[in-house]
Amino acid sequence: STEEIKDTHQENAMKFTTSMLVPFALFLIVSLIYTFLDMGLSLAIWSAASVGTPTEPKGRDKALRSLILIKVVFMNLMIFLVLASGIYLVMAGRKYNYGCGMINDNMVEEFESSAWYKMFSVTMVTYAFEFLLWPCILTNQISSSIVYQYRKNAILEKILFHSKTG
Repeated sequence: STEEIKDTHQENAMKFTTSMLVPFALFLIVSLIYTFLDMGLSLAIWSAASVGTPTEPKGRDKALRSLILIKVVFMNLMIFLVLASGIYLVMAGRKYNYGCGMINDNMVEEFESSAWYKMFSVTMVTYAFEFLLWPCILTNQISSSIVYQYRKNAILEKILFHSKTG
């Protein structure tokens, strides 16, 4: 009975090893594509922002808006997919002992103490921070707009109140 469980677990581990090759390769490819697209978009935004002067933008606003919209929408969707696939890879790897079955019971600890896993973890944390950056910026802009509108209304009330009494 125990031998059958080990054999079943070993078979599942071997299936895991072959079935995880595609998700792992996709994670690496999409991660590299994301990195290069993000660098290209950052350079394009920097280049578009340097056109004209603050008082005479010479049409840079239209280019900047579209580039920033692409970065906010498309790149955030892409980074979300990269994060989700990385989390799935870790979950599935732990479940099947990273393809080693029950031969090496402490494979999870060995693999997760390797330099490759630490580099993967740093990359995932960096992606998570970048993914959460845009919601923080949008929240800041919304709250700034609310405060601005409140102050604007307060000033108008003072003007209207003082003009009625004066």
